[in-house]
Amino acid sequence: MKTLIFSLATLASISLSPAEELQTLLEQGNFAQATSTYGSAKTNQARFTKSICTLAGALEKVAQENYRFGLINQPDLDAGLGLSLPIPENPDAESIDYKKFRTIISDFHESLHEIEAHLAEEDGTEFNLPLDLTRIRIDVNKDGKYVPSESLISFFMQWQGEELEDGNELPNGLVHFDRGDLLWLRGYTQIMLATTDFILAHDFSSPFDVYARNFYSNYKSSLPHLPNKGSIEPSIADAISFFHQLSLTVTEPERLKSSRQHFLNMAKNSREMWKAILAETDDQREWLPSPKQKSVIGVPITEEMVKGWDDFLNEWEAILEGKKLIPHWRFPGKGINLKRAFDESKHTDLILWLTGEAAAPYIEEGEVTQGDFWRQLNETFGQNFLPMSFWIN
Repeated sequence: MKTLIFSLATLASISLSPAEELQTLLEQGNFAQATSTYGSAKTNQARFTKSICTLAGALEKVAQENYRFGLINQPDLDAGLGLSLPIPENPDAESIDYKKFRTIISDFHESLHEIEAHLAEEDGTEFNLPLDLTRIRIDVNKDGKYVPSESLISFFMQWQGEELEDGNELPNGLVHFDRGDLLWLRGYTQIMLATTDFILAHDFSSPFDVYARNFYSNYKSSLPHLPNKGSIEPSIADAISFFHQLSLTVTEPERLKSSRQHFLNMAKNSREMWKAILAETDDQREWLPSPKQKSVIGVPITEEMVKGWDDFLNEWEAILEGKKLIPHWRFPGKGINLKRAFDESKHTDLILWLTGEAAAPYIEEGEVTQGDFWRQLNETFGQNFLPMSFWIN
């Protein structure tokens, strides 16, 4: 009996902690079980856990759908479409069309709304949740097997232009997530909602028809078949055609208004996030650090950056509210009221915006945002403001 009691006590002493049990479920890709076990309580840690599980599940669905339709992983041809994903070749790909592609985006958008709802209940309390991003699995091809390129961190690396081969060692992905990171995720969700709302506001079937053959191995275009030989690289010619087709009808105008509001929500959330981060007194493998902390990704944040970011938020809000105007080369001394463009646009034509015809209805007299402000902001962030902004939101 004593031996049995000792054995049970030993097993209890080496049992997994709740954080490790959660990590194991995430490594297995069992997001539903992880949510029900660790994401159902009315605490900030549970809300964050539920949101991470929802995001991982949504990304997995996007990846699996793109694998199903034979996405060709070509980062050089991405053209900013976010189609550069660590997805292996599918020899039995199904044929995709515009409607199916749009559904992939709209389904992801709905998952983002779920995350938005989870994080809206944030109650101001701190927590500390250690998770290894290399051990959150995305089963791209539904084969039930884990390879390094199917980890959550590999998706973020690919979006940053870095590629992870299955034979390579994963970086140390351990992060101690806290309330500041919950607010970071809440802000990032607003950015993704704004982006997907903007896309879904338009009928983009024409540019999709032109360019999809570069990304999907089994795409059947309605356009005439063109040979992939000649003195010009075919993908370059297709990219030119793609931009030529960026004359898009606004089919869901309410989504444009919603997109602007999500961008405003991001700015409001960002101030709250930085207030929380600057109040932290620890320094434990931070995702987004204060100037007194170190980041797990090795990029320091300075006090000048924090001040510059606050200045950016003020400028960004003023532009989105139409209180400051965006300059256009054709209308010196005047500028574009971006709020009106979001609220009133019925058509989005990239070329006509550049040449001025599409901008003309929204040109007003008033205070115009100055190039010197943006140049100084970029210098503050080491000539790297745009990519940094996607991290610090």
